[in-house]
Amino acid sequence: MKRLMYWGVLLCLLVAAFQPMSTAAALSMTNTAKTSLDKTAAAASPTISQKLKNGWNELSALQVKDGQIEASVDSQHYRNAEALSAAKKQIKLIDAAKIAQLTAQVDTAKKKYEPLFNSYSALTQQVNLARQLGSKELTAILRAQQDAMKAAVALARADIRNKQAALTAAKESLAKKTKTIRTTLEAIEPLETKIKAVKSTMKVPKKNLTTSWSNFTSAARKTDAASTLAALTLCISLSGQINASKQQILGYEQQIAQVITRANAQIKAA
Repeated sequence: MKRLMYWGVLLCLLVAAFQPMSTAAALSMTNTAKTSLDKTAAAASPTISQKLKNGWNELSALQVKDGQIEASVDSQHYRNAEALSAAKKQIKLIDAAKIAQLTAQVDTAKKKYEPLFNSYSALTQQVNLARQLGSKELTAILRAQQDAMKAAVALARADIRNKQAALTAAKESLAKKTKTIRTTLEAIEPLETKIKAVKSTMKVPKKNLTTSWSNFTSAARKTDAASTLAALTLCISLSGQINASKQQILGYEQQIAQVITRANAQIKAA
């Protein structure tokens, strides 16, 4: 039962460890920014102009993709959290009714035989007292009564012992089942660690993207075609890196979902 309590606490911690993405790298690709780009493109050479237009379209597509991946990650994350919480509740129900029934049987048997055990104990004390008093006749009478009760006492003890053994076996079986499920779900932790690591690596490209976008808008307002294209190209590269990282996170969240699915199958079979 202690293991089950520990597992409940562990699952609570795992649920608490889940955090939304909160890593959106959305750029402010406003009409104003587009107008500045168009003016810069119009004043640039045909080759640069086309590269600017293509770059804007590519960056726009990357930003749309970013939002889609972000939504998928958050959706999968919340589904995982809900599924894990549900699994925790189901784990607590495994063999709960059976163990409650066996526990009640042990308690009922102990209460049932308590008067018999008390009478036998009292009779044993009386036999010892009669022996100390040196009364052979009384000792013999009391021993006869004691002997008459021995069979009933032995049966009562055996009944309690058997019921207790059944309860112990059920608890051991439960411990094995929960250990198997626990081992399965423990695979979530390294995946969470990987997610945190990816989020950490995204901080640099995100920061650089913010700077590059600022450089882009500034250069576009000045109709500096070369600087605008350089900044735009860097924004595209950084956005691609960020999207790839978010795709990694989505993959890890999907792996977490698979782990929970395997655990649910084990819970169902338990």
